[in-house]
Amino acid sequence: MRKALLSIVTVLGCYALFTACNKSSVVNTQHSMTVLIDSSHFSAAIVTPSTTKGQVTDTATKLDISGYLPSTGEKMILSILKYKGQTGIFSVVKNEAQAQYIHNGFTSNAIGGVITITSITSNSIIGSFTYDTQDSLKMTSGAFNVSIP
Repeated sequence: MRKALLSIVTVLGCYALFTACNKSSVVNTQHSMTVLIDSSHFSAAIVTPSTTKGQVTDTATKLDISGYLPSTGEKMILSILKYKGQTGIFSVVKNEAQAQYIHNGFTSNAIGGVITITSITSNSIIGSFTYDTQDSLKMTSGAFNVSIP
């Protein structure tokens, strides 16, 4: 377990290092992320939205919404790859979005599904999501409400 956790931390650290970008993030424990994972309920205790602006060849802004449950170590990461501050439906299959569920030292990557931004207010982004993972997990009835990073 310890080696797996260390591996995850190392991979995420390398990812952050090699994406070399302008990053903005806000930790907000008052906002929410919930989803049904098969038949189990996941409700994040900490929700962190962040944006990453690409550089040189790719200047698109990536929006990440991370939900974390410290008591179990579970983490859900939703990403919109070319976020323009607008509502819309973003497809995993069309490579407009990505999603991951990290649990028990394993990362389940989305192979299909959508992330939908239904509303953007002066201080929050509200939406929903559903996706299937490569290891046959089904994420349904997902919802988030986060601060604008």
